[in-house]
Amino acid sequence: MHEMSIIQQVVNSLNSELSAEEKYQVSNIILHLGELSNVQPILLENAFKAYQEASADYVHTRLTVLQIPVVIHCDQCGEDSRVKQYVFKCNNCGKPSTNLISGEELLIHKIEFFDPFKLQLKNMIQLSQQRTSKNKRGTINCDNTTRHLLQANDFVAEAIRNKMLQSKTLVINIVSSAGSGKTTLMIETGKRLKEKYSIKVLVGDLETERDADRIKAAGVDALQIVTGGICHLEAQMVWQAMETMDLTGTDLLFIENVGNLVCPASFDLGEDYRVTLIASTEGDDKPKKYPRMFLTSELMIVSKADLLPYVPFSVEEVTKDARDINHELEVITISSIKGDGIEEWCQWLEERIALKRQIV
Repeated sequence: MHEMSIIQQVVNSLNSELSAEEKYQVSNIILHLGELSNVQPILLENAFKAYQEASADYVHTRLTVLQIPVVIHCDQCGEDSRVKQYVFKCNNCGKPSTNLISGEELLIHKIEFFDPFKLQLKNMIQLSQQRTSKNKRGTINCDNTTRHLLQANDFVAEAIRNKMLQSKTLVINIVSSAGSGKTTLMIETGKRLKEKYSIKVLVGDLETERDADRIKAAGVDALQIVTGGICHLEAQMVWQAMETMDLTGTDLLFIENVGNLVCPASFDLGEDYRVTLIASTEGDDKPKKYPRMFLTSELMIVSKADLLPYVPFSVEEVTKDARDINHELEVITISSIKGDGIEEWCQWLEERIALKRQIV
């Protein structure tokens, strides 16, 4: 996650709702930042200071970042539990749960002002209609209807989801670290399924069109999204790419994300399923280093299985760690080079293509 871009979104949100006089009066911006948001509070605070040095706006404003713990609700016993060491289990009864109460926040929680002056709350960043007389002088609470800073992305993602629902196109978001084998998997999948289904691939990379060219050489239609240095795809990028690609009759749309296990976890791309690859060459400790990615995925693919005899990687251990985070996570082990597990993967896809077609 780029801290400067988050600060710009905060500023844009305020600028769209505040008059020049009101902007000058802002004394404190309070953000809620979940432990799973992949953002460090100190980096966000430093980014705001850098913004202040380069701008005439909010120069006397303080930024307060409150980190929100990961808390889950247990449907079995009804207890709420704070997640420790990214083991998503109830502290009372031990039942696994991914029913998050908090921990993913990235939002403006409260705005404070130097002087008490009247503001039209109905025009303020989706603020709560419930007002309390216990507020500090010139304070606006945003507890019930705060603005999530990724709201614009989520709006476009939902538009993509609705469009693909109408066409009954299954959308798969493929994520991983760089070099985990996403493109090779796309090629091998295309070889096996292209005669039966219409398949398209959107490929995200910082630079070059090499991956899209490799996929097209295998007989699968692909379009490169060059992000120009941005380390993840966003829904608007996907929407624009879809507008330039003929998706008529497409059964399966892959979105091959930029190689990164951090930022892509935060951005909904309108997919039906998120699939995370973890290569045997990466080490088996990745799930708890990047918990949000595995929490938000439906399937984990352990790739480069042909190298398992030669590297210190345990499929059992990586599966245990991943399912500590997400107990519903499915796991498939593959070798795209030797073909091991590819048929199981293709069957997984075909089952979900059929399910998508059944949606009324």
